[in-house]
Amino acid sequence: MNSLPKETIYSSRVLSKHHNSSHVNGVKKFISNSCPISTNTSECLKTWMSSMCCSQPVISLCRICANIDCKDTCITHNKTYSGDFHCLPNEAIAVILSNLNFDDLSLMAITNKWFRDFILNHFIVSNSGFQTLIGSLNTEVISLNTDPQHNCQPLESFKKLGLLLKRVTCLLPTTDRMELLIKVMDKLNGIPNLSINAADNYKMKYVFKCLGQTLHKMIAGWDDSEVKFVYKILQAVTHMDQRIESLAKSPIGARQPVEYYVRCYYRHVCLIPILRNKKLSYWIANNSNNISETLFWLNLILKPYSLEMRARLLLIIYGPIIDVGPQQNTIPYIGWWDLTDTFFIMKKGIRNLGNILFVLFRQSQTDEHKNNMIKLIDIIVKKPQNWLHENIATLLFFAGDDLIYYYLMSKMSADSYTEVAENLVYLTHIHYKITNTTNLVFKLIERLAIGQHKFNLINELPIAFNEAVADIDGAIELEDERDVTELHEIIAAQSDLLKNSLQVSLGLDSNESQTSPISTSILSINNGIRESLNKEE
Repeated sequence: MNSLPKETIYSSRVLSKHHNSSHVNGVKKFISNSCPISTNTSECLKTWMSSMCCSQPVISLCRICANIDCKDTCITHNKTYSGDFHCLPNEAIAVILSNLNFDDLSLMAITNKWFRDFILNHFIVSNSGFQTLIGSLNTEVISLNTDPQHNCQPLESFKKLGLLLKRVTCLLPTTDRMELLIKVMDKLNGIPNLSINAADNYKMKYVFKCLGQTLHKMIAGWDDSEVKFVYKILQAVTHMDQRIESLAKSPIGARQPVEYYVRCYYRHVCLIPILRNKKLSYWIANNSNNISETLFWLNLILKPYSLEMRARLLLIIYGPIIDVGPQQNTIPYIGWWDLTDTFFIMKKGIRNLGNILFVLFRQSQTDEHKNNMIKLIDIIVKKPQNWLHENIATLLFFAGDDLIYYYLMSKMSADSYTEVAENLVYLTHIHYKITNTTNLVFKLIERLAIGQHKFNLINELPIAFNEAVADIDGAIELEDERDVTELHEIIAAQSDLLKNSLQVSLGLDSNESQTSPISTSILSINNGIRESLNKEE
């Protein structure tokens, strides 16, 4: 031991404080035998590691050697900042570090420049080292599994990979970091290609999810100009501009594989999921940073295009998707025509689109932007032709009351009172169906029925209600995806709206309204309607 460098002797003393004597003797023997560099060093290290009762001493060795005070370890080697690791050949160090998980390896990368460069060159740039890196995980295996039940497990590993890339490239120019990220994507599975095969499309969606997790973890905190550069590079490598141009020149739904490719790329690579299973207001209050980032990316995507194409892209990205599963060998497709004859009231497609419109409207600072949002909704609800009234009302409900107000007020300014009343009737139906109240619609009517609009709107509402009931009743007779429940719900919704109106006009407060004769009468009417409809069934 006297022939060993002082750093090695010091390291052995430190190790003796942390491990039992058998481990310490193994470390001392290994270091003394490995200092003279030989071709069998890697095999020697593997043999020593396999003799240990567990892998923890190896991890501890990495951590201890990495954290030894440089003043003590650099007595004989002034240019070395790697603890005792400078005594080992590179292949031996690589074997030691390969036993670390992503979290520990990321911490090692920010220990000092020597470790950062070593990890970058031997585990990221090197093909063999990269395969060792992603294959060395014990509890989290990175695999592109197309089984939906297992898809969520490796995603956390891709986040950790993104954090590692962020730390080892933090001082590189943006162009070099992006070049390295593209190379990593190629090593993982490559950028997915367009395919008409159902199984390939399901795998493509999952690959995009994994790449998105790595990307957003890596670029977190980057300057806006750098993120714009990232977006530009991604658009180029995926040929996204050319794909969108081909969609613009084709009829709606004519290029279903391209639409699905664009949807998966933008949703899972560029845009952070904006929806959760909680109420939107709660989520917005607690996720303002995610919303800001989503808006930043969404503006990058939509800005180059006309309002017509923006509406189409929003429907492609967030509209309802028809998915029959890979077993049917059918590619999922956007439900363009389904919006005109199928109810999506309780499904996520229209809800997601409505929430995105809500977020986009919140950033409106000028009247011009608000007018563009109103025009955007008008275009959306007419693609490919007029939507069902219920689907329009569902979109407006999730878009928020402020956007509804501006949208309906613009219609009244154009003397389209019939259309406004129609929207309010079906909005009342949807609001009551989802929340079992009509408070939002009542307050909305109060805001709209002012000045010259009051008389015209109040006159149109009963007419629109009668027509809605007649339409639903006729659809029930034709067995057109309707049942008597729909008829009961729209009548009950209008009854609840009438109750709110009478209570306000009579000056009843919320406590009195619960036991008022009006509430009792309305409840009796609703129960009577329900009983009569059940008898008809």
